[in-house]
Amino acid sequence: MQLTPGMILPAVAFLGYCLLVILILIRRGMQINATWMLAGYLGMSVFWTLGVLLSVVQPSALTFRWNKITIYAGASMSITLLLLAQAFLQRWRGALRWLLFGGLGLLAAFLLDPEISRLINIAPLAVGGLVLNQADLANILLAFAWGIFTLATLSLSWQEYRQARSPLHRNRIRYLLLTMTLTIIGDGLYITGNSPCIQISPLIKLGGATAIAYVTFSHHLTDIKQVYRKSISYAILTLITIGIFLLGITLPSTLFHTDQGLSTTLGAALVAIVLAVSYQPLRQATQNLIDQFLFGKSYEYDRVLRNYGRRIADILDLTRLAGVVIDVIDEALDIERGALLISEGGDEGIGKVRLKPYAVRGTISDEIMEFRGSSPLLIHLRLRGLPITQYDLDFQADFEKAHQQERDWLQAMHMDVFVPIQAKARLIGVLAVGAKKSGEPYFSDDLDLLSTLADQTAVALENARLFEDLVMLNSVLSQAYTALGKANRQLQEMDKLKSSFISAITHELRTPFANIDFSLQLLERYAQTNMPPEPTEQLKELAAGIQTARTMIDNLVTLASFFSKQGELRLGWLDFSKMLRDTLLPLKTVAETKELDFNIALPDNLPTIHGDQERLAEAVHHLVQNAIKFTARGGEIWVQCWATADAIYFEVKDNGVGIPADKLDTLWDGFTQMADPLRRGVEGLGLGLALVKYVVSAHDGEVWVNSKEGEGSTFGFHVPLSGPEQQETPDPAQLIRPSSKGYSSKKNHV
Repeated sequence: MQLTPGMILPAVAFLGYCLLVILILIRRGMQINATWMLAGYLGMSVFWTLGVLLSVVQPSALTFRWNKITIYAGASMSITLLLLAQAFLQRWRGALRWLLFGGLGLLAAFLLDPEISRLINIAPLAVGGLVLNQADLANILLAFAWGIFTLATLSLSWQEYRQARSPLHRNRIRYLLLTMTLTIIGDGLYITGNSPCIQISPLIKLGGATAIAYVTFSHHLTDIKQVYRKSISYAILTLITIGIFLLGITLPSTLFHTDQGLSTTLGAALVAIVLAVSYQPLRQATQNLIDQFLFGKSYEYDRVLRNYGRRIADILDLTRLAGVVIDVIDEALDIERGALLISEGGDEGIGKVRLKPYAVRGTISDEIMEFRGSSPLLIHLRLRGLPITQYDLDFQADFEKAHQQERDWLQAMHMDVFVPIQAKARLIGVLAVGAKKSGEPYFSDDLDLLSTLADQTAVALENARLFEDLVMLNSVLSQAYTALGKANRQLQEMDKLKSSFISAITHELRTPFANIDFSLQLLERYAQTNMPPEPTEQLKELAAGIQTARTMIDNLVTLASFFSKQGELRLGWLDFSKMLRDTLLPLKTVAETKELDFNIALPDNLPTIHGDQERLAEAVHHLVQNAIKFTARGGEIWVQCWATADAIYFEVKDNGVGIPADKLDTLWDGFTQMADPLRRGVEGLGLGLALVKYVVSAHDGEVWVNSKEGEGSTFGFHVPLSGPEQQETPDPAQLIRPSSKGYSSKKNHV
């Protein structure tokens, strides 16, 4: 068979459908039901396109036979497309009835068609002067089925589009409407019977099939309006460029009366100069005009950040801070609702997190929600640090395992985006932002803006929380001072010193560092496109140094706050095995991200112990986190726990860089960083192991370490099952004071 010009477009469409089918075989879509329906639709499309392709081949008998296949495949496509739309929209109501109705319709047409079946014979019918034979009745039945199913699909899609609350949901349905539009146009061109129209119709329907396949395979979709915006912008810019080119060609000969060759040369030079000078401002002006007149107002990214940094710099009240945050977002994005969800009690990167809403735009419940440490929602916000949209909650397979109470709490707020606020890899809050009043979805630029605002909010939120804690602590101390006398004056002096210390840290050091960091971010953005590589690298090194200094200051504040709030242990009987699993689950995810082999050996019959669950969990967290930090990518970590008759033992082993023997004596002292920074790539004040020793000693336990440089380390501790004999915690100053014996000699536990 020789390929003719009329077969080129159908052949291209046929190959395109085959490619889509191959993609289905090697890649699963977002929803398994939609994937199977898409496979059925594409299968029918392959037959339909093959029929169109072979119908242009001679002789006429072959053409007639493939025309029949094309007609039946076209009707089957309309039935399959309705089922695909129901799976796509998760609206399965009546799907079985539609399937039975379509199957019976096709069967009836098949039996009526005298060119296929001889089982039924019907005499010609006269209707309004027209004589309809049995073949005409079969064709009418197929056309009727096609129309019914096409209208049903359009009706379902339009109803879902009108009812969809989220702009991202509406954007998703627009792709289905685009598929329907292209499918109807393709079928209409085929029905005309015109040869060029028949040849182009498979290619148009392929465009619709590609759109629905793209939505089924992809979760994060390109916004159609954004595509329109860019297309219009480039079209206008192209027309302006053509105009400048034509003007440059004709203007020199008109003004200077030169010959054609010289005018062409002058025109080309003029065009090159004008385009070189004006292209960038012309493109920006064109984009701004299109955004203003066709797609609503826009915002200046850098101006919003500068304004926001100035407004939140000195705010220490949580309610006022929440109001300013949402006001700035509203000024930039024109939102309907907004709230700030603050982590109550902080987040140490382990266990559960309690979020308290501070509503400043719209009405939402003030109920505090507790998220479990294993929640996929909490893992996504805490470890990945990425925003979650309501669209993600509805359609992302990763969130289907989230606890229903957590999903219901987020959905009840009627927000569109939840952006994590993190400080030192801890989740301290969440920005909850509602839909835009314009009805547009949140683009990637919008999510970048919200993420940057969340980063800037972290410092102010930490300051406000420290201030609230300070105010609360001052209130408690003031009540105690009233009953004390001489101790009252001493405590007031201590409180004044404490307040001055924390205030100096938060205002005199942290706020300037935040402003410097913000300014460096703006410089880095400018340097990426306007400065040579060497100054850009120097800016990056400067930013890294500022961030290191800022982290050290944050660690100092954390230590002071930790010790000042410690008090007595909150003792109780706890399930040590359950505490370990809750603590190790998020750390296992971090280790896997670093490609570490993370091995856990926990017996099922660990006894209960009398201790402080929160403090022991922190000790476990610090030891395992250190092992992850100081083990190179691809290394191994072993975690094990066992019990004796009177104590429980915990141990973490790694094959990381190890610790020099001369450093072991001071390993458990505070403000000590054992490693050579060039070899370990880690900097800090070295407070983690001091805190571990503090917690274990408070439980009347002991810590130990065994390490060899270049071969790895083993850290561990044991605490008595019955708890500490005295509930008084040791003096933290004694634990971080340098000494000659900083570790246990009980190395037989390693």
